[in-house]
Amino acid sequence: MRKIIAVKAFRNLILICLLASCSLIPDTPAKAYIICVGLDYSQTGVNTLIGTVNDALETAVCLATLYEKRGIDSYVSLIDSCTATDLRNLLSGLELKKNDFLVFYWSGHGHKDEKGMFLVAYPDKDQLYSAFYVSELTDFTENLPCSSVILLDCCYAGCAAEDFKLAVLGSGKLNKSAVIASCTEEELSLMSHVRTEDGPYQAHSVFTVALLEQLGWVHSIEVKTDFGSLTADGYVKKDPGRLTAPELGMRIRNSIDQLSQHPVFERTDVPVFVIP
Repeated sequence: MRKIIAVKAFRNLILICLLASCSLIPDTPAKAYIICVGLDYSQTGVNTLIGTVNDALETAVCLATLYEKRGIDSYVSLIDSCTATDLRNLLSGLELKKNDFLVFYWSGHGHKDEKGMFLVAYPDKDQLYSAFYVSELTDFTENLPCSSVILLDCCYAGCAAEDFKLAVLGSGKLNKSAVIASCTEEELSLMSHVRTEDGPYQAHSVFTVALLEQLGWVHSIEVKTDFGSLTADGYVKKDPGRLTAPELGMRIRNSIDQLSQHPVFERTDVPVFVIP
């Protein structure tokens, strides 16, 4: 049985907690914390994006479905509006234990400056936007007691992957986080349209189409997957089996046949699983 708890937070934030009943390791409770952010910037002065909110929704439901099949408790946060401060507060409020794991997915604008690559969140005050640097995110995940996977579907995302690799090498520590970026540090993350199983097209990004495909997701408008208040147009048709972050990164890279976009990922020092 699922228990659904809906919490209103941030601005138009949808935060939904999905609780299952079994654990990943016998006698040691393990939970999956899924944070999926999809921003379209429709109420801001930043260029509007198409398909990002649905990208985040389908990714969240797909992952939660796969974890439920494995008897893993899932805490899902689906976010369609947030500032950089909101993200910091959400992350700092998590209570993860050694056998838990975190998946952070971002579909929105990305940019870079002299301090590195940042995620373009909604404005805190009178700004055009607020910046959440990926180095803040990786510093947070590396200090967690568990492993983490960061999926970045935004322009210049490869810059974050490269900066993280250099930071890990400089620290001399074994990294517990994995970053899969939609493109290199000089490329844009592209939008596409996908024909659903039923015929009509849906707007998605090129990277997230490949991600969902490798997770066994099928786009559909007639077959929907429900998780409490979350309903996505599609379903998991084929279970991908156990997948580490590097394995998933390689599959995504091989499936994107576009010279203008090249996903970036690195091997991890310890096994970091997206799908246990």
